[in-house]
Amino acid sequence: MSGAGHSRLFGDDWIRSAYPPKAVVMADIPAARIRATTGLCGDVWFWERRAAIGCTHNVQVALNLPARLSLGHSALGYCRLGLTRSGPSPAQRYRWRPIVSYTMPPNDYFPGHTEEEFRRLIRQAGLAERETEEFFRTAGISAGMQVLEIGSGAGDVAMLVGRLVRPNGSVLGIEQHADSASLAAQRVAAVGNVSVRFEVSNLDSYAPSEGYDALVGRFILPYLTDPSATLRRLASYLKPGAVIAFMEFDVTQISSVPQSLLIRRVCEWMTEAFKDSINPSFGSSLGAVFHSAGLPWPQMMAFQKVCCGPDGCYWWLAELIRVALPNIVRLGLATEEQVDIGTLETRMQDEAVAKQLTVFAPRWVGAWTRLP
Repeated sequence: MSGAGHSRLFGDDWIRSAYPPKAVVMADIPAARIRATTGLCGDVWFWERRAAIGCTHNVQVALNLPARLSLGHSALGYCRLGLTRSGPSPAQRYRWRPIVSYTMPPNDYFPGHTEEEFRRLIRQAGLAERETEEFFRTAGISAGMQVLEIGSGAGDVAMLVGRLVRPNGSVLGIEQHADSASLAAQRVAAVGNVSVRFEVSNLDSYAPSEGYDALVGRFILPYLTDPSATLRRLASYLKPGAVIAFMEFDVTQISSVPQSLLIRRVCEWMTEAFKDSINPSFGSSLGAVFHSAGLPWPQMMAFQKVCCGPDGCYWWLAELIRVALPNIVRLGLATEEQVDIGTLETRMQDEAVAKQLTVFAPRWVGAWTRLP
């Protein structure tokens, strides 16, 4: 039920009286993004009736909150109390239930930071490694450069760039989550032949302590609050002539020839599920993002994995749907039974063979420019 629906049902006075200020968290980020971040649509209610409690931002009222909950970089405070429903309907009895206090880390990554997601990212990185290396080489990343990489995740991009800048270059990766940075550092230590290190910091406020020859990233800008503002700010710390190069995705370009109902549904599910949290076609807008950041118009290139027959990237499409599944179900796009994630990869393979499909995966778009 939407916030407006709750307001119509119970009225603004009910909202004011039922939830003291200490029970709400206010954040100037879209309620839809908070819903996607928590993945708890059944237990977390949102109001966007901003006048209801004299708040100038979206309001989140949480029920049955977990101990750790990431809402977004611009949250204005933290909550120590949750509400547990003790009656069968929202209008009936409530009782206060203490929860572990938490702070809200910046720009949460809606797929989460689970071990399963780390494994998916590493496998995806292997799929994209050849195209990513070609892109960075074309953009001008080369030996001896000091490179700033943002959104390090499991560390794959930082390690790839570390190989490109050997023997005298180095890479500093900035990651917002300590668990991810720790995993990335362990992987670099295991490789042992690249000069790569990581720091944990908020990408919306991080200020480098030295100048760099390049700023790079992959599959990170859509998750930032204001990608152009972040690029503009970080570019101010780069050396003259520095390279800025980013590769991002466009999941709206998933398709098949001839058309397949299953592949079309996969595209629709993914597009709508991503749209609830981020721009699903962000990669195709990279040129405008660079220009809005005050950067020189970039050069661009695109890659797209294509497969046919029983072997191909069906596993990748299925894993992306698995990541988006909570949003798919919550938004009413399909039920878990309709998606049937356990058989989705096999069903796509079977349909590709039976109908002799050529299947196009999400488009990857790279943009790069040099500072004057």
